[in-house]
Amino acid sequence: MTAPDALWWAVVAAEACALFGAVSVDGTFAATNPVAAAPSVNRPLVALLAYALAADVAMAVLERHLAGAPRPFVGSARALYHLHTALVLGWPAALTAATWAAFDGPRTETIEERVARVRRQRAQRRRPPKPWQIVAVVWASWAASMAALHPLPRASTALCLRLEQAVGLVACVAAVVRFWRRRWTRAAIAVGVLVAVELALAFLGPWAHDVFRDWPRLARLPYALGFGAVAVLHVAWMRRR
Repeated sequence: MTAPDALWWAVVAAEACALFGAVSVDGTFAATNPVAAAPSVNRPLVALLAYALAADVAMAVLERHLAGAPRPFVGSARALYHLHTALVLGWPAALTAATWAAFDGPRTETIEERVARVRRQRAQRRRPPKPWQIVAVVWASWAASMAALHPLPRASTALCLRLEQAVGLVACVAAVVRFWRRRWTRAAIAVGVLVAVELALAFLGPWAHDVFRDWPRLARLPYALGFGAVAVLHVAWMRRR
Protein backbone atom coordinates (compact mmCIF):
# COMPACT_ATOMS: atom_id res chain seq x y z
CA MET A 1 0.00 0.00 0.00
CA THR A 2 1.37 3.39 -1.01
CA ALA A 3 1.39 6.46 1.24
CA PRO A 4 -1.44 8.19 -0.71
CA ASP A 5 -3.55 5.02 -0.41
CA ALA A 6 -2.90 4.84 3.33
CA LEU A 7 -3.91 8.49 3.70
CA TRP A 8 -7.11 7.84 1.75
CA TRP A 9 -8.02 5.01 4.11
CA ALA A 10 -7.22 7.29 7.05
CA VAL A 11 -9.61 9.95 5.71
CA VAL A 12 -12.40 7.42 5.11
CA ALA A 13 -11.92 5.89 8.57
CA ALA A 14 -12.00 9.34 10.20
CA GLU A 15 -15.16 10.26 8.25
CA ALA A 16 -16.85 7.01 9.30
CA CYS A 17 -15.93 7.56 12.96
CA ALA A 18 -17.13 11.17 12.85
CA LEU A 19 -20.41 10.11 11.22
CA PHE A 20 -20.95 7.35 13.78
CA GLY A 21 -20.25 9.83 16.56
CA ALA A 22 -22.64 12.43 15.16
CA VAL A 23 -25.44 9.88 14.81
CA SER A 24 -24.74 8.45 18.28
CA VAL A 25 -24.73 11.85 19.98
CA ASP A 26 -27.92 12.75 18.13
CA GLY A 27 -29.59 9.57 19.37
CA THR A 28 -28.36 10.10 22.92
CA PHE A 29 -29.66 13.68 22.92
CA ALA A 30 -33.03 12.56 21.54
CA ALA A 31 -33.34 9.88 24.23
CA THR A 32 -32.55 12.26 27.10
CA ASN A 33 -34.34 15.33 25.66
CA PRO A 34 -37.30 14.04 23.61
CA VAL A 35 -39.01 17.41 23.37
CA ALA A 36 -35.98 19.54 22.52
CA ALA A 37 -34.59 17.02 20.08
CA ALA A 38 -36.94 17.98 17.24
CA PRO A 39 -35.77 19.29 14.96
CA SER A 40 -32.33 17.74 15.34
CA VAL A 41 -29.52 20.25 15.83
CA ASN A 42 -27.10 17.65 14.49
CA ARG A 43 -28.95 17.03 11.23
CA PRO A 44 -26.81 19.36 9.06
CA LEU A 45 -23.62 17.78 10.42
CA VAL A 46 -24.87 14.22 9.92
CA ALA A 47 -25.82 15.04 6.32
CA LEU A 48 -22.42 16.65 5.67
CA LEU A 49 -20.44 13.73 7.10
CA ALA A 50 -22.58 11.20 5.23
CA TYR A 51 -21.92 13.07 1.99
CA ALA A 52 -18.18 13.27 2.64
CA LEU A 53 -17.92 9.52 3.25
CA ALA A 54 -20.15 8.50 0.34
CA ALA A 55 -18.49 10.94 -2.07
CA ASP A 56 -14.95 9.81 -1.22
CA VAL A 57 -15.83 6.15 -1.74
CA ALA A 58 -17.73 6.90 -4.96
CA MET A 59 -14.91 9.06 -6.36
CA ALA A 60 -12.36 6.33 -5.64
CA VAL A 61 -14.47 3.84 -7.59
CA LEU A 62 -14.91 6.30 -10.47
CA GLU A 63 -11.19 7.04 -10.60
CA ARG A 64 -10.45 3.32 -10.99
CA HIS A 65 -12.84 3.10 -13.92
CA LEU A 66 -11.42 6.23 -15.56
CA ALA A 67 -7.75 5.36 -15.04
CA GLY A 68 -7.32 3.58 -18.37
CA ALA A 69 -9.85 5.49 -20.46
CA PRO A 70 -8.52 7.51 -23.41
CA ARG A 71 -8.71 11.29 -23.21
CA PRO A 72 -10.66 13.40 -23.89
CA PHE A 73 -13.37 11.26 -22.35
CA VAL A 74 -16.26 10.22 -24.58
CA GLY A 75 -19.40 8.16 -24.11
CA SER A 76 -19.83 6.42 -20.77
CA ALA A 77 -16.35 7.52 -19.63
CA ARG A 78 -17.36 11.15 -20.11
CA ALA A 79 -20.56 10.60 -18.10
CA LEU A 80 -18.53 9.07 -15.26
CA TYR A 81 -16.05 11.95 -15.43
CA HIS A 82 -18.83 14.53 -15.13
CA LEU A 83 -20.26 12.60 -12.17
CA HIS A 84 -16.83 12.66 -10.54
CA THR A 85 -16.55 16.41 -11.14
CA ALA A 86 -20.00 16.98 -9.65
CA LEU A 87 -18.97 15.05 -6.52
CA VAL A 88 -15.78 17.13 -6.22
CA LEU A 89 -17.80 20.33 -6.54
CA GLY A 90 -20.30 18.92 -4.08
CA TRP A 91 -17.99 19.07 -1.05
CA PRO A 92 -17.61 22.89 -0.93
CA ALA A 93 -21.33 23.18 -1.65
CA ALA A 94 -22.26 20.71 1.10
CA LEU A 95 -19.93 22.44 3.57
CA THR A 96 -21.51 25.80 2.75
CA ALA A 97 -25.06 24.51 3.18
CA ALA A 98 -24.16 22.74 6.43
CA THR A 99 -22.44 25.84 7.81
CA TRP A 100 -25.49 28.05 7.26
CA ALA A 101 -27.84 25.39 8.61
CA ALA A 102 -25.71 24.67 11.68
CA PHE A 103 -25.09 28.29 12.63
CA ASP A 104 -28.58 29.57 11.77
CA GLY A 105 -30.60 27.16 13.87
CA PRO A 106 -32.64 25.54 15.05
CA ARG A 107 -33.25 28.14 17.72
CA THR A 108 -35.26 28.05 20.94
CA GLU A 109 -38.51 30.02 20.77
CA THR A 110 -41.68 30.35 22.80
CA ILE A 111 -45.08 29.27 21.49
CA GLU A 112 -46.02 32.92 20.95
CA GLU A 113 -42.87 33.58 18.96
CA ARG A 114 -43.43 30.50 16.84
CA VAL A 115 -47.06 31.50 16.10
CA ALA A 116 -45.94 35.00 15.14
CA ARG A 117 -43.22 33.62 12.86
CA VAL A 118 -45.65 31.25 11.12
CA ARG A 119 -48.12 34.10 10.58
CA ARG A 120 -45.39 36.27 9.05
CA GLN A 121 -44.40 33.45 6.73
CA ARG A 122 -47.99 32.89 5.63
CA ALA A 123 -48.44 36.61 5.03
CA GLN A 124 -45.53 36.63 2.62
CA ARG A 125 -46.66 35.86 -0.89
CA ARG A 126 -43.18 34.89 -1.94
CA ARG A 127 -40.91 33.32 0.64
CA PRO A 128 -37.19 33.94 0.26
CA PRO A 129 -35.21 30.84 -0.74
CA LYS A 130 -33.38 28.97 1.97
CA PRO A 131 -29.55 28.97 1.92
CA TRP A 132 -29.34 25.29 0.97
CA GLN A 133 -31.63 25.91 -2.00
CA ILE A 134 -29.36 28.70 -3.24
CA VAL A 135 -26.31 26.47 -2.75
CA ALA A 136 -27.98 23.62 -4.66
CA VAL A 137 -28.74 25.87 -7.64
CA VAL A 138 -25.19 27.26 -7.72
CA TRP A 139 -23.67 23.76 -7.45
CA ALA A 140 -25.89 22.34 -10.23
CA SER A 141 -25.19 25.33 -12.49
CA TRP A 142 -21.45 25.10 -11.90
CA ALA A 143 -21.35 21.35 -12.61
CA ALA A 144 -23.54 21.71 -15.70
CA SER A 145 -21.38 24.55 -17.04
CA MET A 146 -18.19 22.52 -16.67
CA ALA A 147 -19.87 19.57 -18.37
CA ALA A 148 -21.07 21.75 -21.26
CA LEU A 149 -17.57 23.21 -21.79
CA HIS A 150 -15.88 19.78 -21.82
CA PRO A 151 -13.08 19.22 -22.59
CA LEU A 152 -11.52 22.04 -20.62
CA PRO A 153 -7.75 22.51 -20.46
CA ARG A 154 -6.11 21.33 -17.24
CA ALA A 155 -5.46 24.90 -16.05
CA SER A 156 -9.05 25.97 -16.76
CA THR A 157 -10.45 22.96 -14.89
CA ALA A 158 -8.25 23.77 -11.89
CA LEU A 159 -9.39 27.41 -12.02
CA CYS A 160 -13.07 26.41 -12.05
CA LEU A 161 -12.54 24.15 -9.04
CA ARG A 162 -10.61 26.85 -7.17
CA LEU A 163 -13.25 29.48 -7.85
CA GLU A 164 -16.07 27.26 -6.59
CA GLN A 165 -14.11 26.40 -3.46
CA ALA A 166 -13.35 30.10 -2.87
CA VAL A 167 -17.01 31.08 -3.29
CA GLY A 168 -18.03 28.37 -0.85
CA LEU A 169 -15.47 29.46 1.73
CA VAL A 170 -16.59 33.09 1.51
CA ALA A 171 -20.16 31.95 2.12
CA CYS A 172 -19.06 29.78 5.07
CA VAL A 173 -17.16 32.64 6.69
CA ALA A 174 -20.13 34.94 6.10
CA ALA A 175 -22.39 32.51 7.98
CA VAL A 176 -19.97 32.24 10.91
CA VAL A 177 -19.59 36.02 11.14
CA ARG A 178 -23.32 36.67 10.87
CA PHE A 179 -24.32 34.22 13.61
CA TRP A 180 -21.19 34.51 15.74
CA ARG A 181 -23.03 35.82 18.81
CA ARG A 182 -25.52 32.98 18.94
CA ARG A 183 -24.99 30.02 21.19
CA TRP A 184 -22.83 27.53 19.30
CA THR A 185 -24.49 24.13 19.05
CA ARG A 186 -22.54 20.89 18.78
CA ALA A 187 -23.14 20.91 15.03
CA ALA A 188 -21.83 24.48 14.72
CA ILE A 189 -18.64 23.61 16.62
CA ALA A 190 -17.98 20.51 14.51
CA VAL A 191 -18.74 22.27 11.23
CA GLY A 192 -16.53 25.16 12.36
CA VAL A 193 -13.62 22.72 12.70
CA LEU A 194 -14.13 21.54 9.13
CA VAL A 195 -14.38 25.11 7.84
CA ALA A 196 -11.06 25.89 9.55
CA VAL A 197 -9.48 22.88 7.82
CA GLU A 198 -10.86 24.03 4.47
CA LEU A 199 -9.43 27.53 5.02
CA ALA A 200 -6.01 26.05 5.80
CA LEU A 201 -6.15 23.95 2.62
CA ALA A 202 -7.12 27.00 0.56
CA PHE A 203 -4.05 28.99 1.63
CA LEU A 204 -1.49 26.29 2.44
CA GLY A 205 -2.73 23.10 0.80
CA PRO A 206 -3.16 21.89 -2.79
CA TRP A 207 -5.47 24.76 -3.70
CA ALA A 208 -2.47 27.08 -3.34
CA HIS A 209 -0.31 24.82 -5.55
CA ASP A 210 -1.13 22.21 -8.19
CA VAL A 211 -4.48 20.82 -7.05
CA PHE A 212 -4.21 17.68 -9.19
CA ARG A 213 -0.62 16.79 -8.40
CA ASP A 214 -0.57 17.78 -4.73
CA TRP A 215 -4.01 16.65 -3.56
CA PRO A 216 -3.01 13.17 -2.26
CA ARG A 217 -0.09 14.44 -0.17
CA LEU A 218 -1.31 17.89 0.91
CA ALA A 219 -5.07 17.42 1.40
CA ARG A 220 -5.65 13.95 2.77
CA LEU A 221 -3.69 14.32 6.01
CA PRO A 222 -5.42 17.61 7.04
CA TYR A 223 -8.81 16.10 6.18
CA ALA A 224 -8.01 13.00 8.24
CA LEU A 225 -7.04 15.20 11.18
CA GLY A 226 -10.12 17.38 10.76
CA PHE A 227 -12.61 14.54 10.62
CA GLY A 228 -10.70 12.81 13.40
CA ALA A 229 -11.07 15.92 15.55
CA VAL A 230 -14.82 15.90 14.90
CA ALA A 231 -14.95 12.25 15.97
CA VAL A 232 -13.03 13.04 19.18
CA LEU A 233 -15.43 15.90 19.93
CA HIS A 234 -18.37 13.53 19.70
CA VAL A 235 -16.69 11.03 22.00
CA ALA A 236 -16.22 13.84 24.54
CA TRP A 237 -19.86 14.91 24.19
CA MET A 238 -21.08 11.34 24.66
CA ARG A 239 -19.00 10.97 27.83
CA ARG A 240 -20.75 14.01 29.29
CA ARG A 241 -24.19 12.38 28.99
